[in-house]
Amino acid sequence: MRPCDQLSHMTAAEIEGLVERSLGHLAAGQDAAALPVLLRLARSVGAAIGTASTHVGWANRQVLPWSAAAAIKDAERLHASGSSISDADNSSAPWACLTFYGINESVPERRWKALFEATWQGYRSWYLRAGHGARPSLAVARRQLELYMPELVPTWERLVELTDGDETAARMLTLYDPPRFLPGCSQAVLTGPTPMLVRNYDYDPGLCERVVYSTAFTGRRVIGMGDCLWGLLDGMNERGLAVSLAFGGREDTGKGFAIPLVVRYLLEVAETVAEVIAVLTRIPVNMAYNLTLLDRNADVATIFVAPATAPEVSRLRAATNHRGTIPDRPEHASILRSVERQQTLLDVLAVKPDPRALVAAFQRPPVYNTAYASGFGTVYTAAYRPDVGRVEYVWPGSTWQRGFDSPDAMHIAALAGGSAQPSSTESVP
Repeated sequence: MRPCDQLSHMTAAEIEGLVERSLGHLAAGQDAAALPVLLRLARSVGAAIGTASTHVGWANRQVLPWSAAAAIKDAERLHASGSSISDADNSSAPWACLTFYGINESVPERRWKALFEATWQGYRSWYLRAGHGARPSLAVARRQLELYMPELVPTWERLVELTDGDETAARMLTLYDPPRFLPGCSQAVLTGPTPMLVRNYDYDPGLCERVVYSTAFTGRRVIGMGDCLWGLLDGMNERGLAVSLAFGGREDTGKGFAIPLVVRYLLEVAETVAEVIAVLTRIPVNMAYNLTLLDRNADVATIFVAPATAPEVSRLRAATNHRGTIPDRPEHASILRSVERQQTLLDVLAVKPDPRALVAAFQRPPVYNTAYASGFGTVYTAAYRPDVGRVEYVWPGSTWQRGFDSPDAMHIAALAGGSAQPSSTESVP
């Protein structure tokens, strides 16, 4: 029997004891072989949990405490100290490997409900961390969704139904005027015979849903990395449009929608860069972000959006965490090495790389980050090929391809410094 199969039959107390004994052995520092043994154990635990999760749809999955406030505090601490993300001490970072889940569900049903049940307490804590009064009423939130994104209202109503009519969940799921969200990411577009949008998602791994969601909420097929239960961090649609988001460098907030839902909306209603620009002129956002786009005509744009600000459109093919090429807040950009990351990608693009060379650049410093303990580590690299309807997720030592019709699956991936044995499993329970 494989270790992960053995673990699947152990009780929680038995697994806890095994992990604690291994941690004690590692802490003693007497055996050089302790670290790889512990990492193999962590991989086996992840595989066992992932296997169980695939069969029960997250219903019995134990998730780490989910608190966006922790990541925000880490970011603010780095900013206050004037340190670079590369200076952060990550020696105690617990992330060796992560399990990612692929769901193919045209409309929200039992898979989405299981995801909600596994993550709702964490999302609820994040949403209400400043109290109920800091967030809009259900009437206000619904009215804004109906006004700006009416095409999504039927799906939102279905989601609320799946939460058994939870009023706080209904408010949160509109994603209107939520708490702030600051991912430090890099993104670039390759044009030519193999058009491709590539991005690194840099954040705290514990705050990433790790769900690649294939849907047809409005009748159009969309695939992307999920966030906030039905928003997207990046994605593409069957009409050949790909979109990716990155924090835009301004920390002020305003009345508007969380950017993951905006990305979802763009992929549901737009087909071209021109159509995206038209939509963004009328959608309020709650924070500053860079949206990098590639459409089926190989049209490319990076659009800077911010509260109470008209969208700024550029033809930059690489964007990180500042507006344009000159940061509004140089000190903040310096902490995130934003200019350095952007210039590195622009230099790579200037030599007209092939797809593999561009993806490889995203797997190396300074574009690839390992400040996981500070909430700014690269959780995954995504390479979107909207011309063929395929996305490839990349980690050190493994890749995972998904398409609009890919079945439910999971993939165990090692982050930089981890020693997990990558694996993928398809399952259609």
